[in-house]
Amino acid sequence: MFFTSSYGQKQIPCTGKSCFGHNGTSDISCPNDQQCTIQPPEPLLTQMSYAPHPGGPWSTPVLVPSPGPVDTNMACVIHPNSSLFCMGRPGLGALTASHWKNLSSYSSWTNPTCSGCDFRGEDPVSEAGRAPSLLYVWGKNL
Repeated sequence: MFFTSSYGQKQIPCTGKSCFGHNGTSDISCPNDQQCTIQPPEPLLTQMSYAPHPGGPWSTPVLVPSPGPVDTNMACVIHPNSSLFCMGRPGLGALTASHWKNLSSYSSWTNPTCSGCDFRGEDPVSEAGRAPSLLYVWGKNL
């Protein structure tokens, strides 16, 4: 599971106050990570944890490589051969790995190129197609 969290950080990001809302959501009055009031801001970082099944036990979260102290908002596909493809928020591009558990195999974030492609929007979604090499990637356009 890939997630954005303040796990292991000195203080709660943005305001220093809890933003727990209802049913796993953030309280609507809480600022997003571009509206932080703490200076210097405590970043929201992307972490990874995994388990043999949803009931656990879960591994200790580890930081996923990112181009800076930002919430990557990444959406990933793990292929049958355990390789990884992720799309991040606008401007970050793609992240790949030869094995999703091996952080040292993670690439640097790169902007993919393809004819007619224009990667924009927020909250990317990545999905594997029926053919192993076919990926669908889209974002919510704000």
